[in-house]
Amino acid sequence: MSNERIFRAGQIWCGDDVIIKNAYVVVDGEGRVKAVDAGTPRSAADPINFGDDATLLPGLIDLHVHLVWDGSAHPRGKAETESSNLMTMRAVNHARQTLLDGVTTVRDVGGPYGVPQDLAQAQRLRLITAPYIVAAGPAIMMTGGHGWSFGREADGVDGVRKAVRQAIKEGAEVIKVMATGGVYTEGEKPGQSQLNVDEMAAAVVEAHKRGLRVAAHAEGREGIKNAVLAGVDTIEHGCFLDDDTAALMAERGTYYVPTVSVFTQMARSGERSGIPDYVLEKSRWVADATWESVRRAKRYGVKIAGGTDAGSPLHPHSPLPQEVAMLVDCGLTPLEALSAATAMSAEALGIDGINGKITVGSYADMVAVQGNPLVDIQALFHVKRVVQHGNLID
Repeated sequence: MSNERIFRAGQIWCGDDVIIKNAYVVVDGEGRVKAVDAGTPRSAADPINFGDDATLLPGLIDLHVHLVWDGSAHPRGKAETESSNLMTMRAVNHARQTLLDGVTTVRDVGGPYGVPQDLAQAQRLRLITAPYIVAAGPAIMMTGGHGWSFGREADGVDGVRKAVRQAIKEGAEVIKVMATGGVYTEGEKPGQSQLNVDEMAAAVVEAHKRGLRVAAHAEGREGIKNAVLAGVDTIEHGCFLDDDTAALMAERGTYYVPTVSVFTQMARSGERSGIPDYVLEKSRWVADATWESVRRAKRYGVKIAGGTDAGSPLHPHSPLPQEVAMLVDCGLTPLEALSAATAMSAEALGIDGINGKITVGSYADMVAVQGNPLVDIQALFHVKRVVQHGNLID
């Protein structure tokens, strides 16, 4: 008996600029796409039909999440009072909700106690229902730098080099460095530079020689440029991206993960939201700047990828549909915004060819939504079913 499974929808968007009407996907016994076509499938298997009103598209990819945080008004404060066991159980729930929202792959860019790495391993062993997780573990920052309370402090080239090696020893699959201050650490400004070019370049060398990529938290102009010059693979936030650095990113192929939704959500929340006053004040400062940075990145041809900062204040899992919709509001076309959260994010992770598109040989990670998000991006908020490696998720 064949182990093939067939999924049908009124239309399928494979991840390029083509919509296939009245289409189906054939998935083999290994959970990979065997065929994509229109019409009636030539198979004995009964199709799983999502309906004529459904669009089947590649599973979404979020390059910036914190699974240990719950998106409440002050998630870091809550996490700092919990045991690692309780934190892990909370994170398992966040991961499951993320998958049910159509996000089939995430990059976790910061969490303590080895929880993100353990979640990644548990997902691959099929012990938990979760997206595929690429985990950084503790981020690396200068002493007293952004996120110091839940990261790994390191100073100087040798200190950063050792910190990266330790992170890899502990199971990190991506390295996160802090190039600037940020919104969610008291007593610093997003524009302040922190790790310098030489320190981040050392991190890049150590990561790249082990086949890992480097993400840089970088909000201010100088810090963004420092990170790009150091050779990082992705710029996270990039709130005050200027013309020169945007051009440099386009030239070098550096990916931009703007996380526009988290700053916007916090800035719009108001004093009654419960978030710390310093967070509200700084988010109002950076939100509009981030929208303009996205527009600037598009003008210069920078590769924009999808990420949300999920778990941060007022940003519960998963806000990726909201992020994609805001990218459209920033001036991206629906096709560009959807590509940012699928194919472009897969490229940034180095998993293009096996994820980010529905194509022969790729993993059958897919989401069926009601409506057509290429016409109305709000369709992403109406998930009908999620498929992971060819299996329906319940």
